[in-house]
Amino acid sequence: MNNETLTLYKMMVLYMLSLVDHPLTNARISDFMLTKDYTDYFSLQTVFKELTDAGLVSCKQVRNSSYFTITDEGINTLKLFPDIVSKPIKDDIKKYLAGHEHELKSEVSVLSDYSVNNKGENSVTLKLIDFDGSELLKLSLAVPSEKRAMEICNEWKDKSNDIYTYLVENIILKRKPQ
Repeated sequence: MNNETLTLYKMMVLYMLSLVDHPLTNARISDFMLTKDYTDYFSLQTVFKELTDAGLVSCKQVRNSSYFTITDEGINTLKLFPDIVSKPIKDDIKKYLAGHEHELKSEVSVLSDYSVNNKGENSVTLKLIDFDGSELLKLSLAVPSEKRAMEICNEWKDKSNDIYTYLVENIILKRKPQ
């Protein structure tokens, strides 16, 4: 792959990230780039690494997912080369983001992670983030094993709405009888 092609892929990723107000996962960006046959998986992973190494994007690892956001340096770079990404490609990116808006926001609004401290204790952190980026709920749980911590993290995405609704209805909105 030549440098010009690699530069185009980098600019496409930067353009995609510049259009959203939340992080995008490696999987989501890859879905777009690979489904549209713009590039292959290995070239895209090179793009992610080079963008991160250059400080044009930041990457946060949460369990098995990488979350990318564009940095100020990335925005400035995109402004310096506004015509590298063609209008048809920009339109493809906009169409993809519009068609997956709810899924994209959901991916970054229900978060879970676990850690093992230096005493060998397992802790799970579960979060719900509102679409404006504010934290709706944050739970921290001590759990008996790393295996159970992973299970809780995996279950959180499916059960978070029910748990949040339960808490709001039964604790926050609960009124004392008169």
